[in-house]
Parts: sequence; C-alpha cells; structure tokens
Amino acid sequence: MGWGSNSIEDWKKFKDEKSIAEWTLLIPIIPLAIICLIIYKILNLVLYILKGILIGIIEGFREYGGIFADYFDASYSDYCPGINWKNNNKK
Repeated sequence: MGWGSNSIEDWKKFKDEKSIAEWTLLIPIIPLAIICLIIYKILNLVLYILKGILIGIIEGFREYGGIFADYFDASYSDYCPGINWKNNNKK
C-alpha cells in the first residue's frame, strides 16, 4: 500500500517520467487507495460525531443533573468535611 501511495504522489510530481510498466502496476492500487481514503474519512466523521454527542451528554448532565452532578466526582470526605472518617470501632 505504501508503494502505491508513494507512486501516486510521484505521479503528481513527475507525470511524464514514469514508464509504461510502472503505470500498469499502479492501476490496481489506485482504486484500493481511493477506497481506503474514503473509509478513513468516514471513520473520522463518525468519531467526530460520536465525540460531539458524548460531550453534549456530559455537559447536559452537568447543567441539569442537580445534586447528582454537583457531587458526581467528589470523594466521600467532600460530603461532610467536619467528620473524621477514621475507623474508631473499639469493641
């Protein structure tokens, strides 16, 4: 695949310097390179959309989550800072 993409880039730069044999070997690679490029672009678009949806859900939870959103990432000592949480079970 790397040879095909390098050859395509060379074709853009040096169109007249390629031999007929090189062009013949390059013909099957061009559709494969185009298909891989299309798949890559579609996957990037899907990931971009999913990332936007996830960020929207997180922001919505922070905005409208009420008390759950306020303490969602807090530790247990943040709820009652005056309480000593050491285990004092002396039996």
